[in-house]
Amino acid sequence: MTRRAVMDKIGLLDERFFMYGEDLDWCWRSVRAGYQNYYVPDTSIVHYHGGSSKKRPLRSAYHFYEAMYLFYDKHFAPGWARPLVWLAAMALFILGLPKMLWRSRVRRAAAAQGRTIRK
Repeated sequence: MTRRAVMDKIGLLDERFFMYGEDLDWCWRSVRAGYQNYYVPDTSIVHYHGGSSKKRPLRSAYHFYEAMYLFYDKHFAPGWARPLVWLAAMALFILGLPKMLWRSRVRRAAAAQGRTIRK
């Protein structure tokens, strides 16, 4: 929870962040504006209708690293993190390639037998 005055001063969540990082960015901006963030361990948040990250873990990992790049590029030295993002993207591709190829092979085999496989 936050006060309206904080929102008026630092703005809303940055919509350039997709799935990850918007809360990190907002909290960082609030601290830089002189406010304090508190951790309240006795609370919980329930995210209804979620599950996007479970359906496509490689894509979710990509969006996570993309968000971290955006965060560092926005708040620290612009451009310095770009090589790290490319390295992370290549690692995700290399690690995910066997899984993508395996899924494709299994789907083709199932289609040949007239069955479907859930994504």
